[in-house]
Amino acid sequence: MGRVKGGQSWFERQSRDTYTKKAKHAGLRSRSAFKLEQIQTKYSLIRKHDTVFDLGASPGGWSQYLRKIAKEVVSCDLLDMKQIENVHFIQGDFTDPEVQLKMVTASNATPMVICSDMSPNITGIKEADVANTLALNEKVIHFSKLHLRKNGYLIIKVFENTDIHIIVDALKKDFSRVIHFKPDASRSTSREFYLIGYKKK
Repeated sequence: MGRVKGGQSWFERQSRDTYTKKAKHAGLRSRSAFKLEQIQTKYSLIRKHDTVFDLGASPGGWSQYLRKIAKEVVSCDLLDMKQIENVHFIQGDFTDPEVQLKMVTASNATPMVICSDMSPNITGIKEADVANTLALNEKVIHFSKLHLRKNGYLIIKVFENTDIHIIVDALKKDFSRVIHFKPDASRSTSREFYLIGYKKK
């Protein structure tokens, strides 16, 4: 079992984590649902009549939360995901154009919000990890350019020490503004935060 600073194991850290306990108590599949909830609480991006795409959905925490606040949810992940009532799940590689087409054709309306909690497999080689993260997010941004509704919103996960300015510049071309946000539910030791493309042009 892997160890972290202070000799504490990942399992021990998880068992003491406030949001992990809250997720278990609420019947949520992952603590990450609270990250999206905190984004929604602060910015009110998702409305009850919206169609939302959830990229990198497994095990389903974001999709569970989205199903409570949106009209339609279409989710995608490389890994399988246990069925969630009224969520259309597509298993496959999001970067595959055929998988993207399946998402578009599965929805009853053009998405008003696209959420991506995806991250590439981490190799430990900084240059490779930065390049893979950029490539993945660029594909998400391109997909939103093609399929997100005008005045819609894009939420993507990024990491510090990545060439964030490249992603921000790409978002600025298609959105009125770009918001940086780190939810309280993100661990303080985590380098992750979220970029929000606000109101697609």
